[in-house]
Amino acid sequence: MAPVGAPDSTHTIEAVIALTGNANLYGQEQRLGLDLARRWSEAFPMPAGDPPRRPLKLQQVDGGGSQVATAALNLLSKQGALALIGPFISRVSAQSSVIAPLSIAYALRRDPQVRQVTVL
Repeated sequence: MAPVGAPDSTHTIEAVIALTGNANLYGQEQRLGLDLARRWSEAFPMPAGDPPRRPLKLQQVDGGGSQVATAALNLLSKQGALALIGPFISRVSAQSSVIAPLSIAYALRRDPQVRQVTVL
């Protein structure tokens, strides 16, 4: 591999995202977002006088479980990755006591005859 500063080198960005397991819906959104960012960066014109852009390579590692994700992040950081993008290890959201009544109200607006509602 060429040194990072070499004009023909490729920058590899490592992403540990949940592609399997119970968090894979988040991982799919992250994968799509990362791909959009990569394509946008390739399409964005370089300012005049700047050195040529080096290609970006996005390497995705499955972090479907917390132990797998931790091990992958540790390994990639020891290998000297240019950048690491990690999985969501926590998130902020409203409590079920707030979400459930709103979901039930929404379901009743859509169909006033509904008698059972499941919130997932």
